[in-house]
Amino acid sequence: MTRNTFQDILRFLHFDVNEFAGDDQLAKIRHLISLLVQNFIKFETLGAVTVIDETMVPFGGRLIFKQYMPGKASTYRVKLFKFYDSKGYAPYLIVYGGKITEAAAGEDGRASHVVVRPLMKDYIVESCTLVTDNF
Repeated sequence: MTRNTFQDILRFLHFDVNEFAGDDQLAKIRHLISLLVQNFIKFETLGAVTVIDETMVPFGGRLIFKQYMPGKASTYRVKLFKFYDSKGYAPYLIVYGGKITEAAAGEDGRASHVVVRPLMKDYIVESCTLVTDNF
C-alpha cells in the first residue's frame, strides 16, 4: 500500500458510535480491537516461549488517556500491553485506557489481574513459558 493511499484511508476513517458504556474510554474502537485480535489468533500459532510487555506508541491527537513522556521526541504516547511470542508476532493486546481501579486489580491490589490474566486466558498450557518484566 502506498503512503498516499494509507493517508487517504486514515483521513476518512471515523468511528461514530457515541454511546459510551460507563467509564470505557475505548468504547468507539472496542469492537474493532476485538475483531483484530480474533483474526490475529486465528492465523498464527504461538511458540513455547511467550512474552507480556508494555509498549508506548507515539500519538499526537486528542485522548484523555495518553501518557506524557517529556524526555522523548514525541512527548505524548498511548500505552499498550502486548502478548507476543519469540518471533515477535503479537496476536493479543490491551490498550491502557487510564487508571486501574482497586476493584479490578483484585485482592492483592496488583495490575497483573487486569493485564496478565486476560492476555494469557487462551494460552495457558503446560509447555508454555511466560516471560514478563514488571508483572
